[in-house]
Amino acid sequence: MVYSMMLRDNPDNNLKIFNVFTGELKKNFIPPKHGDIQDYFTWASDGTYLALCRPKSNKLHVYETEQFGLIDNKPVELPGLAAFEWNPVKNHIACYCEVRAHRTWTIYIWVQWILFQAQANTPAEISIIDIPSRNRIRAVRVQTVSGARIFWQKAGQYLAAYTGN
Repeated sequence: MVYSMMLRDNPDNNLKIFNVFTGELKKNFIPPKHGDIQDYFTWASDGTYLALCRPKSNKLHVYETEQFGLIDNKPVELPGLAAFEWNPVKNHIACYCEVRAHRTWTIYIWVQWILFQAQANTPAEISIIDIPSRNRIRAVRVQTVSGARIFWQKAGQYLAAYTGN
């Protein structure tokens, strides 16, 4: 990947992904205007997929890395998507989605876990989605939360979620 924050307002300054062995440009992305670029782009553990979530979007764009095409030619619809994290072993994505009713939210991402900060008493859902089938493997609805932290166990067999209220 190639990206320079210093030239963020330059329309020619896109996030560019190259094949490092051939030098071929594989994909261009227009970077988000706010936040760290690493908050929005993450690779699957085996490198076969790249996921993109823009702030306040209800869509998760998942690209296969062979040709960098969007899987099934459309994004995964996730109403209230606040953030996501790849399973460290399988092509599963854990998602934290909130009901967005007259409030703001902020995402903070650290190395092993994610902290989501939202307004108090917000209903939310934590779900696991299989990629590329898009099947929802599990979903848990949580009520009266003001944020959540989710993180995968190193072997990818367990997902922990800590919700604040």
